Amino acid sequence: MKLLLACLLIFSVHLSPAQSQLAGRVIDAQSQEVLPFASISVKNKVTKAISGAKAALNGKFEINNLPKGQYVVVISMVGYENKQLEAITITADQTRQLGDIMLVKKNQQLRKVVIEYEKKNIEIQADKKVFNVEKNIAAVGGTLEDALRNVPGVSVNADGSVALRGKSNVTILMDGKQNPLFADLATALKSIPADNIASIEVITNPSSKYEAQGLGGIINIVMKEGKKKKGFSGSLTAGAQYNWRLNAGANLNYRPNEKLGFFLNTNGGISNEWEENEYYRSIYTSTETYESNSIKYRVPRRLFASFGVEYAIDKRNVLTWTNSVFRGSFDGDDTTYIFERSNPNTLQEYWFRNNVYNAKPANTTTNLKYTRKYAKQNQQLNVEANISKRSYVRQSDFTTEVFDGQQNLLSGFVQRNPIEGGNINGAFQLDYQYPIGEKAKLEVGERTYFLNFQSENFPTIQFYNQAEQIETILKNDFNFLQQVHGLYANYSSSYQDYSFQFGLRGEYFRYNGTAAQLGNANFSTDYLSLFPSAFVSKKINSQSDLNLNYSRRVNRPDFFQLIPFIRVNSPLDTSIGNPGLNPEFIHAFELAYNKRYGKDNTFLLSAYYQLTDDIIQQYRRFNADGSTFTQTQNLAQGSTMGMELTNQYYVSKNWDVTLNANGFRNIINGDAGSNNQNFDGYGGLLKLINNTGIGQDWQLQVSGTYFAQKVIVQGKVLGYGFADLALKKSLLNKKLNITLLASDIFNTNKTTTVFDLFPQQYQRTFRNEQTRFIGINVQYVFPKTQNGRKGREAANSKFKNRDENLKGEDSEGF
Repeated sequence: MKLLLACLLIFSVHLSPAQSQLAGRVIDAQSQEVLPFASISVKNKVTKAISGAKAALNGKFEINNLPKGQYVVVISMVGYENKQLEAITITADQTRQLGDIMLVKKNQQLRKVVIEYEKKNIEIQADKKVFNVEKNIAAVGGTLEDALRNVPGVSVNADGSVALRGKSNVTILMDGKQNPLFADLATALKSIPADNIASIEVITNPSSKYEAQGLGGIINIVMKEGKKKKGFSGSLTAGAQYNWRLNAGANLNYRPNEKLGFFLNTNGGISNEWEENEYYRSIYTSTETYESNSIKYRVPRRLFASFGVEYAIDKRNVLTWTNSVFRGSFDGDDTTYIFERSNPNTLQEYWFRNNVYNAKPANTTTNLKYTRKYAKQNQQLNVEANISKRSYVRQSDFTTEVFDGQQNLLSGFVQRNPIEGGNINGAFQLDYQYPIGEKAKLEVGERTYFLNFQSENFPTIQFYNQAEQIETILKNDFNFLQQVHGLYANYSSSYQDYSFQFGLRGEYFRYNGTAAQLGNANFSTDYLSLFPSAFVSKKINSQSDLNLNYSRRVNRPDFFQLIPFIRVNSPLDTSIGNPGLNPEFIHAFELAYNKRYGKDNTFLLSAYYQLTDDIIQQYRRFNADGSTFTQTQNLAQGSTMGMELTNQYYVSKNWDVTLNANGFRNIINGDAGSNNQNFDGYGGLLKLINNTGIGQDWQLQVSGTYFAQKVIVQGKVLGYGFADLALKKSLLNKKLNITLLASDIFNTNKTTTVFDLFPQQYQRTFRNEQTRFIGINVQYVFPKTQNGRKGREAANSKFKNRDENLKGEDSEGF
């Protein structure tokens, strides 16, 4: 019997079909660059899939053990048209070479002259999500703050801070680099024009290639730059919104030849803004209540410009110089009424407080970048140097009057609060990548960053009928020097259906600061830390994959958290920095499932967990007299766990709907020596963005955002939401674009924060900032021009001979 089975096995082996191999390389039809991770599916005559593969980093793929026969091969990749190869015949023991397979970006028309590529609203990549601001017509004529409000997973809080997945410790970069503008984030959000932003990249769990700062992840603001085609191109914009905003800008590019290019982006604006705050506090053991109402008027003026030159030394070496300038002036008039009552119906005392101020922030940044591409595919060197200078001057004059319950003047005083400060920061960065074999790549680099900050404030106070004198309690003279030196190495490769990346970053951090108001006290710290990262991806099939990643990161205290300067927000609320703060360290884990379905639809589901040591949190002390004192402190340890869903669905070719939902739980274990610091709370965020194309020339965008009630340390923020609408009409073959805007349609973007600390105090704060606008924005796009004979020749040449400057995602019709 055994002999019979052996004979049958040998016989079956000899009669089984011979096994063969299919091989090829996937490249971009326009740029001729390889396309890693493209999906290859092999089907039989009845289009039943029998095998598949995933292209390696060099774009190459191999499919083994194919029986002889005739097949259909389908190559697909997100953002590209599917490529189908018919009647591919495999014979016995054959390696069938398909050569270079060229994929075309979706909506490109490969004709003699016209190349049109329509970017998607959301592009989900292996390590980040990219949101194209140019597709967010609701942000037209607005600022960075308006653009961020419509980015899934991102929220802009009432105090001007930015949160990602409900976590506020987010690092914000501009073109991949730190920028001193973000030292005052609230001002930067209202200063950077959205029309100058190309895209916003959200990196929830950065690799070791990025600087380790930022617990909540990285938001990278990618600014527009010069187009890569010869001739002149550009656009002009102007807009107005009620109640009242005016803006105007220009985006100009000129490339006289293949080697040289000039670009200029500039935008300016002026607006009238207001904000109201209502504050109420009661004491459980007393009938006394405290209440304040304030209204703030601001007139911000801003001018932002970025200009530069790109010079191609040859086909492999490129130099780019960029300079950006920001100038601003913010006039303000704040009026506050404070009421103290012995019981709800009896006024005991009230204060009238008025603050008139002017602030003048300014920033200049210069950047020089050198890029070298080698003959070997995917081998590249980038060297970059950057230096920025920021200044800030503010003059505030406070007038305060105190009345008794019968409205008799008891006392009054005038405070003058001049502030001067600024910083200089610089960075040097080197990045080098080298391919290893056909499927692997090594990346190494170094980044050195320094920030020299100085701020001084010499306030005075003058009581009625008395001489003016220095108010020593509020005096401030503080400076510090911060340095970060980092080295990193990343190795990435793939094996069959798996892709992986492992990295390690080492950073040396040094901080040294001096506070003159504390007797020239010196505060310093330095440490060396290692930050590993690991990413593993499993290709489930040609349309879906599973990703698991881990990284260790740090959040270092910022200037406003460190500076030991007493800030009097109102007579009832004071706060002070804490120069003794330690950095937070975090371990971040994420598991994500990504599926592409239908023609263009994308589904992404992520589960994440973060464990943090030495958590930095604001802690409020509620005093018996009804006042509060706030200082940032290090708490023991905390964790965040949550899930996020993002789904972009194309109802039809010109109609897509994006849903983003995020729910999380925060747990904080406080210091045993303090009260009310243990914390366990939930929060959530829901965003819906609808884009509808109406015919060829109309586009409608409607978006809605809802923040679920969120529990915070010592209190909670009640739920709220808002909706925006924009309607765009294109004329003159899309050269003239008119956009009607309506933000916060229902006037519901208001926040209420409650601190219920029974049996001590109850506090409620209501904040309503002007977010409701209606307006119009007009944009004119210049017809693209070419230079003389070269332009005529380019119009008649075939695609493969076109100018190199047509390569890349910036290609447009001309």
